[in-house]
Amino acid sequence: PSIWDTFSHTPGRVAKNQTGDVADDFYHRYPEDIAMMQKMGIGHFRMSLSWPRILPKGTVDQVNEEGVQFYNDLFDALWAAGIEPWVTLYHWDLPQALDDHTDNGGWLNPNISEIFNQYADFCFKTFGDKVKKWLTFNEISTFAWGGYSGGYHAPGRCSPEVNSWCKEVGGGGNTSTEPYIVVHHVMIAHGLAVQTYRNKYQ
Repeated sequence: PSIWDTFSHTPGRVAKNQTGDVADDFYHRYPEDIAMMQKMGIGHFRMSLSWPRILPKGTVDQVNEEGVQFYNDLFDALWAAGIEPWVTLYHWDLPQALDDHTDNGGWLNPNISEIFNQYADFCFKTFGDKVKKWLTFNEISTFAWGGYSGGYHAPGRCSPEVNSWCKEVGGGGNTSTEPYIVVHHVMIAHGLAVQTYRNKYQ
């Protein structure tokens, strides 16, 4: 599970209490999607990896081999169709295990930058023969402010006085400080991952 699984399964967090459990079901339907992309003449596919799918606890000491195999199969299918993957390492789905310490979990944890770097290193090493175009983070400001200021994105942290939403659903947080701490840690994580890639893999 990721922080978005937890967030979307908490009543009142998402309109009509809908979840993303199935969504567009890319996990099962990617062969059809790739066939459509090929038919359209698409030569590049920007996608993201799911950190908890690969490392369920968020750390490299526990690897989900089925998740790794899924991405290897996906990359093989893309290349077979003449489509190059452009891969984002983080698109907001932090492993829930890394966020479980409520007050200093997730992106508030000073150690998270190095944990992300180890995840990035694992991905570069594991998928680097099939992926040459890497992006570190998708829309940092969105998950930093949405998740730690306004509370309307996972993990849903905000000060109660910010708006009625924060008062109704709670979840802890400090709107005046946490988004800045998050961005600080994310920028360090970005720098470490770029350095790792350039020094070991590029």
